[in-house]
Amino acid sequence: KAQPGVHYRYVPDLKALAAESDFLIVACPGGPATKHLVNADVLSALGKKGTIVNIARGSVVDESALVKALQDGTIGGAGLDVFADEPHVPKPLLAMDNVVLLPHVGSATNETRKAMGDLCKANLDAWFAGYNPQVAAVAWMGFDTPRSLGGSETGAAAALPMWISYMGVAL
Repeated sequence: KAQPGVHYRYVPDLKALAAESDFLIVACPGGPATKHLVNADVLSALGKKGTIVNIARGSVVDESALVKALQDGTIGGAGLDVFADEPHVPKPLLAMDNVVLLPHVGSATNETRKAMGDLCKANLDAWFAGYNPQVAAVAWMGFDTPRSLGGSETGAAAALPMWISYMGVAL
């Protein structure tokens, strides 16, 4: 709703926002509530000169509708940092001159990468001290109490090589 004292015009929904935008930058959480939030109708409203930039989650944009909109000239272009089936990118997107693709580097800030390295080190320290690194892993995921990764108490221990590999650390 429009707020008193806010000098920006209120737009009631995403389709209306897209219709008034040259660039639609998608930055929201993924999940069932936002799956295909950006669909063919929103892309059509964005228009031939519009560009969509998705830095959210791949599931937020209906990728099939996006490919079709780009192929048909419904929208002008796209900048994509995320994909519905990462690391797989739809082949048509790879051949388009009006698309910029990035390998999910939205987290590539000094602060985030330091936190990722700190997490990796904490997991390694826990592992070599004989502890289950589960607590360190789930703390990063935002849980305030230990929870199992992978559905079992060994889930976090089993996931440790993946975390290590992700962080580029070799044992």
